[in-house]
Amino acid sequence: MEAVKLDVATWDTFGQSAIGAKLMMPILVHMFDNDGNSMFEIAEENIDQTLKVAAEAVLQVVPLIYREMRQR
Repeated sequence: MEAVKLDVATWDTFGQSAIGAKLMMPILVHMFDNDGNSMFEIAEENIDQTLKVAAEAVLQVVPLIYREMRQR
């Protein structure tokens, strides 16, 4: 998220695109509000499995995000 802060407008545009939204989801799913609730309203009983799958996907999406952002 530190990278996002460097150029919010570009990241916002990327995140709103179909490919950007798909690629960012494994990262964003790790976001929780101040009360510890999922920002994506993931049911508590599904949190652990969802985060496990998302964490594994991060390894695949980060290089793809890098490639997409280099083209912007």
